Amino acid sequence: MSYYETLLLVYLSISAICCTVVSWCLPKYKNTPLVLAPVILWLGLLAEISGTLYSHFIEISNGWIFNSYHILYFILLYTLVYKYLKKANFKKWLFILGSLALLVHIYCFFSASSFNDRLIYANAFLVFVLLIACTFYMVELMQRKTSFDSKNHPELNLLGGYLIFQLIYTPLFVAFDMNLHIFSGEFYTFLFSMQAYVLIAMNLYFMYTFIWMKKAH
Repeated sequence: MSYYETLLLVYLSISAICCTVVSWCLPKYKNTPLVLAPVILWLGLLAEISGTLYSHFIEISNGWIFNSYHILYFILLYTLVYKYLKKANFKKWLFILGSLALLVHIYCFFSASSFNDRLIYANAFLVFVLLIACTFYMVELMQRKTSFDSKNHPELNLLGGYLIFQLIYTPLFVAFDMNLHIFSGEFYTFLFSMQAYVLIAMNLYFMYTFIWMKKAH
Protein backbone atom coordinates (compact mmCIF):
# COMPACT_ATOMS: atom_id res chain seq x y z
CA MET A 1 0.00 0.00 0.00
CA SER A 2 1.41 3.39 -1.03
CA TYR A 3 1.81 6.43 1.24
CA TYR A 4 -1.22 8.19 -0.28
CA GLU A 5 -3.38 5.07 -0.06
CA THR A 6 -2.43 4.71 3.61
CA LEU A 7 -3.13 8.37 4.28
CA LEU A 8 -6.50 8.11 2.55
CA LEU A 9 -7.41 5.02 4.57
CA VAL A 10 -6.50 6.79 7.83
CA TYR A 11 -8.55 9.84 6.86
CA LEU A 12 -11.60 7.76 5.88
CA SER A 13 -11.37 5.73 9.09
CA ILE A 14 -11.20 8.82 11.32
CA SER A 15 -13.96 10.46 9.30
CA ALA A 16 -16.18 7.39 9.82
CA ILE A 17 -15.47 7.46 13.57
CA CYS A 18 -16.28 11.19 13.65
CA CYS A 19 -19.59 10.60 11.85
CA THR A 20 -20.46 7.87 14.33
CA VAL A 21 -19.56 10.00 17.37
CA VAL A 22 -21.52 13.03 16.13
CA SER A 23 -24.53 10.82 15.40
CA TRP A 24 -24.24 9.19 18.85
CA CYS A 25 -24.31 12.67 20.44
CA LEU A 26 -27.54 13.55 18.58
CA PRO A 27 -29.72 13.61 21.76
CA LYS A 28 -27.70 16.63 22.92
CA TYR A 29 -28.76 18.81 19.99
CA LYS A 30 -31.67 17.08 18.26
CA ASN A 31 -33.95 20.09 18.81
CA THR A 32 -31.53 22.61 17.28
CA PRO A 33 -30.45 23.44 13.71
CA LEU A 34 -27.26 21.51 14.45
CA VAL A 35 -29.27 18.38 13.71
CA LEU A 36 -27.95 18.86 10.16
CA ALA A 37 -24.37 18.18 11.32
CA PRO A 38 -24.51 14.36 10.99
CA VAL A 39 -26.02 14.72 7.51
CA ILE A 40 -23.19 17.04 6.42
CA LEU A 41 -20.52 14.74 7.83
CA TRP A 42 -21.97 11.48 6.47
CA LEU A 43 -22.48 13.12 3.07
CA GLY A 44 -18.81 14.11 2.97
CA LEU A 45 -17.70 10.59 3.90
CA LEU A 46 -20.00 9.07 1.26
CA ALA A 47 -18.62 11.44 -1.40
CA GLU A 48 -15.01 10.53 -0.53
CA ILE A 49 -15.67 6.79 -0.59
CA SER A 50 -17.73 7.00 -3.80
CA GLY A 51 -15.12 9.15 -5.53
CA THR A 52 -12.29 6.83 -4.50
CA LEU A 53 -14.07 3.64 -5.58
CA TYR A 54 -15.26 5.19 -8.85
CA SER A 55 -11.77 6.37 -9.85
CA HIS A 56 -10.25 3.02 -8.87
CA PHE A 57 -12.71 0.61 -10.48
CA ILE A 58 -14.52 2.57 -13.21
CA GLU A 59 -12.79 5.74 -14.44
CA ILE A 60 -10.01 7.95 -13.10
CA SER A 61 -12.07 11.14 -13.63
CA ASN A 62 -14.45 11.42 -10.71
CA GLY A 63 -14.99 15.17 -10.65
CA TRP A 64 -18.73 14.90 -11.29
CA ILE A 65 -19.15 13.18 -7.92
CA PHE A 66 -17.46 16.00 -6.00
CA ASN A 67 -19.12 18.74 -8.08
CA SER A 68 -22.51 17.23 -7.23
CA TYR A 69 -21.45 16.85 -3.59
CA HIS A 70 -20.46 20.52 -3.34
CA ILE A 71 -24.00 21.59 -4.29
CA LEU A 72 -25.59 19.52 -1.50
CA TYR A 73 -22.80 20.35 0.97
CA PHE A 74 -23.20 24.12 0.65
CA ILE A 75 -27.00 23.92 0.66
CA LEU A 76 -26.78 22.18 4.04
CA LEU A 77 -24.20 24.63 5.43
CA TYR A 78 -26.21 27.67 4.28
CA THR A 79 -29.38 26.14 5.72
CA LEU A 80 -27.62 25.55 9.04
CA VAL A 81 -26.51 29.19 9.34
CA TYR A 82 -29.89 30.43 8.06
CA LYS A 83 -31.71 28.56 10.82
CA TYR A 84 -29.44 30.08 13.48
CA LEU A 85 -29.91 33.64 12.23
CA LYS A 86 -32.62 35.72 13.89
CA LYS A 87 -32.38 39.02 12.03
CA ALA A 88 -34.71 39.11 9.02
CA ASN A 89 -32.29 41.29 7.03
CA PHE A 90 -29.40 38.87 7.48
CA LYS A 91 -31.63 35.92 6.54
CA LYS A 92 -32.85 37.72 3.43
CA TRP A 93 -29.33 38.48 2.20
CA LEU A 94 -28.13 34.96 2.93
CA PHE A 95 -31.04 33.53 0.95
CA ILE A 96 -30.33 35.84 -2.01
CA LEU A 97 -26.54 35.35 -2.06
CA GLY A 98 -26.76 31.64 -1.30
CA SER A 99 -29.29 31.04 -4.06
CA LEU A 100 -27.18 33.02 -6.54
CA ALA A 101 -23.98 31.13 -5.63
CA LEU A 102 -25.71 27.76 -5.96
CA LEU A 103 -27.28 28.71 -9.30
CA VAL A 104 -23.86 29.79 -10.61
CA HIS A 105 -22.35 26.48 -9.51
CA ILE A 106 -25.17 24.46 -11.08
CA TYR A 107 -24.91 26.48 -14.31
CA CYS A 108 -21.13 25.91 -14.47
CA PHE A 109 -21.68 22.22 -13.72
CA PHE A 110 -23.99 21.73 -16.71
CA SER A 111 -22.30 24.18 -19.10
CA ALA A 112 -18.71 22.98 -18.59
CA SER A 113 -17.07 20.92 -21.30
CA SER A 114 -17.19 17.96 -18.92
CA PHE A 115 -18.95 17.19 -15.63
CA ASN A 116 -15.49 16.26 -14.38
CA ASP A 117 -14.14 19.80 -14.79
CA ARG A 118 -12.95 21.29 -11.51
CA LEU A 119 -15.34 24.21 -10.93
CA ILE A 120 -12.90 26.11 -8.74
CA TYR A 121 -14.25 29.62 -9.47
CA ALA A 122 -17.85 28.64 -8.84
CA ASN A 123 -16.73 26.88 -5.69
CA ALA A 124 -14.82 30.01 -4.60
CA PHE A 125 -18.08 31.98 -4.88
CA LEU A 126 -19.78 29.40 -2.64
CA VAL A 127 -17.00 29.78 -0.07
CA PHE A 128 -17.26 33.59 -0.22
CA VAL A 129 -20.97 33.42 0.57
CA LEU A 130 -20.27 30.99 3.42
CA LEU A 131 -17.81 33.54 4.84
CA ILE A 132 -20.51 36.23 4.67
CA ALA A 133 -23.04 33.90 6.32
CA CYS A 134 -20.68 33.11 9.20
CA THR A 135 -19.95 36.83 9.59
CA PHE A 136 -23.68 37.53 9.87
CA TYR A 137 -23.97 34.97 12.64
CA MET A 138 -20.92 36.27 14.52
CA VAL A 139 -22.31 39.82 14.37
CA GLU A 140 -25.63 38.57 15.75
CA LEU A 141 -23.94 36.80 18.63
CA MET A 142 -21.93 39.91 19.49
CA GLN A 143 -25.06 42.04 19.40
CA ARG A 144 -26.78 39.58 21.72
CA LYS A 145 -23.72 39.80 24.00
CA THR A 146 -23.63 36.02 24.00
CA SER A 147 -20.69 33.98 25.23
CA PHE A 148 -18.59 32.35 22.53
CA ASP A 149 -18.01 29.26 24.69
CA SER A 150 -17.76 26.30 22.31
CA LYS A 151 -19.60 24.10 24.79
CA ASN A 152 -22.66 26.33 24.42
CA HIS A 153 -22.15 27.06 20.72
CA PRO A 154 -20.74 23.92 19.05
CA GLU A 155 -22.05 25.21 15.74
CA LEU A 156 -19.24 27.79 15.80
CA ASN A 157 -16.66 24.99 15.83
CA LEU A 158 -18.40 23.12 13.02
CA LEU A 159 -18.80 26.17 10.79
CA GLY A 160 -15.36 27.50 11.72
CA GLY A 161 -13.68 24.21 10.87
CA TYR A 162 -15.24 24.01 7.42
CA LEU A 163 -14.70 27.71 6.73
CA ILE A 164 -11.02 27.71 7.73
CA PHE A 165 -10.39 24.62 5.59
CA GLN A 166 -12.03 26.24 2.55
CA LEU A 167 -10.29 29.59 3.04
CA ILE A 168 -6.88 27.92 3.24
CA TYR A 169 -7.15 25.84 0.09
CA THR A 170 -9.47 27.74 -2.25
CA PRO A 171 -6.99 30.58 -3.06
CA LEU A 172 -4.24 28.05 -3.77
CA PHE A 173 -6.44 26.05 -6.12
CA VAL A 174 -7.55 29.26 -7.88
CA ALA A 175 -3.91 30.20 -8.43
CA PHE A 176 -3.23 26.71 -9.77
CA ASP A 177 -6.13 26.89 -12.25
CA MET A 178 -5.04 30.36 -13.41
CA ASN A 179 -1.65 28.81 -14.26
CA LEU A 180 0.25 31.60 -12.51
CA HIS A 181 3.30 29.36 -12.02
CA ILE A 182 3.57 30.58 -8.43
CA PHE A 183 4.14 27.11 -7.04
CA SER A 184 6.03 24.08 -8.23
CA GLY A 185 4.53 20.69 -8.95
CA GLU A 186 6.20 19.35 -5.82
CA PHE A 187 4.37 21.98 -3.78
CA TYR A 188 0.99 20.75 -5.02
CA THR A 189 1.94 17.19 -4.16
CA PHE A 190 2.69 18.49 -0.67
CA LEU A 191 -0.56 20.48 -0.70
CA PHE A 192 -2.76 17.47 -1.39
CA SER A 193 -0.95 15.56 1.33
CA MET A 194 -1.45 18.39 3.84
CA GLN A 195 -5.11 18.59 2.84
CA ALA A 196 -5.59 15.09 4.20
CA TYR A 197 -3.82 15.99 7.46
CA VAL A 198 -5.98 19.09 7.92
CA LEU A 199 -9.14 17.05 7.29
CA ILE A 200 -8.00 14.48 9.85
CA ALA A 201 -7.35 17.22 12.42
CA MET A 202 -10.71 18.81 11.62
CA ASN A 203 -12.59 15.56 12.22
CA LEU A 204 -10.76 14.99 15.51
CA TYR A 205 -11.73 18.51 16.58
CA PHE A 206 -15.37 17.87 15.64
CA MET A 207 -15.36 14.74 17.80
CA TYR A 208 -13.99 16.73 20.75
CA THR A 209 -16.63 19.44 20.18
CA PHE A 210 -19.63 17.13 20.17
CA ILE A 211 -18.43 14.94 23.03
CA TRP A 212 -17.88 17.90 25.37
CA MET A 213 -20.73 20.16 24.23
CA LYS A 214 -23.51 20.97 26.69
CA LYS A 215 -26.97 19.66 25.99
CA ALA A 216 -29.02 22.28 24.13
CA HIS A 217 -32.44 23.18 25.48
